[in-house]
Amino acid sequence: MPAPASVTIPNDTDIVIVRTFDAPRELVWRAHTEPQLMKRWMQGPPGWTLSVCEIDARPGGKFRNVFTQAGQQPLEVRGTFLEVDAPARWVHTEEYGPEGSSETPAAVETLVLTEKAGKTTLTLTMRYPSKEARDAAGQGTADGMEECYRRIDVLLNERMREPTTTRGR
Repeated sequence: MPAPASVTIPNDTDIVIVRTFDAPRELVWRAHTEPQLMKRWMQGPPGWTLSVCEIDARPGGKFRNVFTQAGQQPLEVRGTFLEVDAPARWVHTEEYGPEGSSETPAAVETLVLTEKAGKTTLTLTMRYPSKEARDAAGQGTADGMEECYRRIDVLLNERMREPTTTRGR
């Protein structure tokens, strides 16, 4: 199992998460861009489920994730892709709440995947519009990411490694 994610705060607005996966970059990219795979690892806070996952990973494309838990208001995370260079990099905005409801400016996330000897290093930079916004979103988001990344490890070691010709049978 890979080492846990490293989380750093290099300045007043950024959080940088670095995590290595024992899998080729293409598989890690797929885990981050295919809704049926994302629903298997991106669970949200404890007790929550990713019930809606829509992603159009191309410049100008949108994504929308809705997390639900019985008795709670849904939590929606959405944004627009600004840059996409599959399977190496994306940049997208990120806002919380339904379209038009966000009271805070969007954060910008940059995901970079680099592969060496069959292992992929993910570097996720979350840039918030202010120190206050970073602090409000920050540590809880970073802490939850490692739990999600452990689920990706399991996913990568399961059916994603099957040859394409047998997948889906």
